[in-house]
Amino acid sequence: RWTRAQAEAAFDALLVHRPDWIEQPLPAADFEGHGGLAQRFSTPIALDESVVLDPGAAMDVASVMVLKPMFLGDLAETMALALAAQARTLGVCLTHALGSKVERVGVQHLAAALADDAVHGVGRPVDGDRVALSLEPGLGVSP
Repeated sequence: RWTRAQAEAAFDALLVHRPDWIEQPLPAADFEGHGGLAQRFSTPIALDESVVLDPGAAMDVASVMVLKPMFLGDLAETMALALAAQARTLGVCLTHALGSKVERVGVQHLAAALADDAVHGVGRPVDGDRVALSLEPGLGVSP
């Protein structure tokens, strides 16, 4: 949530490190500012909170869409946004809000349903960022 001047300075300074992306560098509603950064710098911009405000505007300026079903409504709406982003050749990072097991596993199932080349934020680094889903039906929760 930098100012535009702070973001430009940070992008300049971080360029040497070649980050995969910089997430939500400006306030969520500053789509014009995000667009300016995207035009000026080669480092991809990932938008998170901006997606909740206006998914279409976020897709117009982001390189990566960070999607959290808990904030977007549900898994079906999140899947529709992920597919729309992929159709525009944008990266997709599916993640959760550190909620319940049902939320986490639901996002993992959603990630598994997307194309293999999608970017996901639900794997564990210790597992090589791979997700191992249960072969049992449901989300693994018993009453």
